[in-house]
This record gives sequence, C-alpha cells and structure tokens, in this order.
Amino acid sequence: MLNIWVKEGVIDLYVKEDIDIAELVEDHFILTRPPTDGNNSQVGEGSNEGVECVNACEKGFSGNDVEDNSDNNEGNVAAYGDEDVYFVKVRYLSDGDDDDELQGLKIAVDELLLRVEHRNCARHVFANWFGKRRPKTYEFAFWKIVKLTIERQWEKNIEALVKLDDKAYKDLMSKQPKQWTKAFFRTWSKYDMVQNNGCEAFNSILVEPRHKSIITMLEEIRVYMMERIVERRKFAEKWRNAYRPCVKKQFDKQKQEGVSWQVVWKGDNGCEVKKGKMQYTVNLKKRICSCRLWQISGISCAHVCYAIWHDGGEPNEFLHKYYHKDTFLKSYQYSLQPINGSHEWKKSTLEPINLPIPKKTPGGPKTN
Repeated sequence: MLNIWVKEGVIDLYVKEDIDIAELVEDHFILTRPPTDGNNSQVGEGSNEGVECVNACEKGFSGNDVEDNSDNNEGNVAAYGDEDVYFVKVRYLSDGDDDDELQGLKIAVDELLLRVEHRNCARHVFANWFGKRRPKTYEFAFWKIVKLTIERQWEKNIEALVKLDDKAYKDLMSKQPKQWTKAFFRTWSKYDMVQNNGCEAFNSILVEPRHKSIITMLEEIRVYMMERIVERRKFAEKWRNAYRPCVKKQFDKQKQEGVSWQVVWKGDNGCEVKKGKMQYTVNLKKRICSCRLWQISGISCAHVCYAIWHDGGEPNEFLHKYYHKDTFLKSYQYSLQPINGSHEWKKSTLEPINLPIPKKTPGGPKTN
C-alpha cells in the first residue's frame, strides 16, 4: 500500500483506470511513493500511464506539513522517514489508441458531478404537474411546499396534499422533490431561488443570434458580453448601499417582520426567538437559524434580525459577503478585450466546412 499525503492545490483530472501505483485522495494535489528501483528515480514511461511526476524538493516533513515546491526543476525526491515520495499531478493522457478517448470525461460526469448539487426549476416542475387541469388549490399547495425551508413543515404539507389527492401526490413525488424544494437545499451556495430566471433571461438574448451562422452568432454573443460587463460595473457604482437594490428590498422585508418577534431566552448556544406559537433558535456566532432561511440565502431572516437587535448589533453587518458590492465588482473585474473585424483575420489553411447534407425528417412534407 502506498503512503499518500494530500495538499490543497492544482489538479487536472483523475482517471481511475489509468492509475496503477497511486491512489487519489479528494481529487487534490497528491504525494505518493513510486515503485522502488534502488535509485530513487522517477517512474519511467509506460509504468504509470495517466500520471505525470512533477519535480519535487528534497525535504523532511510530516503528513500535515507539506510544502509545495512543484516549480523546482531539479527533479529531486522528498523524504518522509525512510520512504520516498513524489509530487505528482494527475491528468488524462490519451495517445489516440484508447478504446474510449472520452474516459476522462466519463469519470468527471460519473464521479465529480455527483458531489455537485443539482436543482430543477420549480416553475417547469409545476407546469408539467399542474398541466392536467387541476383546481387552483393545487397551485397554492405546490408553491407552499416549494418555499418551506424546514423539512418537518414540508412533510406536514405533503401529508395535507396526500389527503387532498393521493394520485396528484404520487405524480408530484416522481419529480425528485429534493431538487426543487428549499427544505432540502444545501447551504453553501447562499442561493435560494427555485426558478431558473437567470438562464431564461440569457436565453432571451440569444433568440436572434442562435439562428445565424456560427461565426456571426459567436460574435454577437461576444459583443453582448463585452458590453454587459461594462454596464454591470456602472450599475454597481450607482448603489446607495453596500449591497444591490433587490437584496435591500428583501432585507427590508425581513427587518420589518423581525419587529414583531421577541427573544425569550439567551444562552451560550444562542437565543430563542418567539412569536405566538412559532419559535426558533438563533446562533449568531455560528450564523445559524433553525428556520434555515439564513443559511440557504445568506440574508438575515426575521428571527435573526431581532436577535441581532437584541444583542445590540446591526443586521447589515451579518449579510453574507456574496451580496457585498466588492464581491459583485470582483465578478466583473475582467474585461473582454477588443479584437479586429473579420476582414483582418488570417486565412485558415484548413478546408472550408460544407453545408450539411439535407435529410428528410419523419413526417416531413412530401415532394412531387
């Protein structure tokens, strides 16, 4: 068994089938001991297909104390006790003779994408479900289920739907509810939207360009993105607050609602906020509210706002950094550089691409 140590760093892609002498831990920059040949030499070609040994530095270290010296060009060996280790970068190397040259892409889809959260547009789910001429009460029940952030409340409303129409419930549950209801959203992205309005807005820009030739279409998209980056910078400069206007509107709504709540008790693990029969726990140090809205969106909910006021603070200070003006400007800090028109482009030496051969589609019009 090889000894593996991991350091957060750069890695291209891990292809399990091509790794013979190394194991990859968490898909990061790794250290591994090569096969011993008595000379502490790097692994030769052919014995470690798909792995490129990157130059290392001779240094003693512990498993938690690794120094990245991959820019060193001397090809030395790092030492850990009596064993040899190498800095290695894993990448897929295809020589063109593989049975499947897309193996690396398959690994990325089959393994890496499983760690990514997948969400579906709730409006599309609703259209597919509601399109069977159901009463308006089903629409209210659907959106209430979608927007609930607590799993127990979600289950309670699901039970109400079962009593209303068991067949409609089974039809709705077949659409993977964990991908379009807030009760199951992960909290790392700080994005609580249940509709893909952003994608739809961009698609509307492409309505005309996508019907044109490939070069013209890409040119129009490039010009649009180049202009949009500049426009978004100017838009941010007009903000009166440290966060964008639409966030302020949502933030003000939570603040207004927070006035009606009250803190019952405050302890080391947070405080208890209550209004009528509803009560939640808030921990300002860990930035957690039991309603989960704060964790999902990054914007302080009504319970958090009152807890902050009770603690003598200001809710604006607890807004997640993703909504700050500086973060917004960082996402548009790089510009698309201008280029010359097609009359200045170099002529390609490749053969021109011919038009596709027209094919008769099933059910198409018949020609006489």
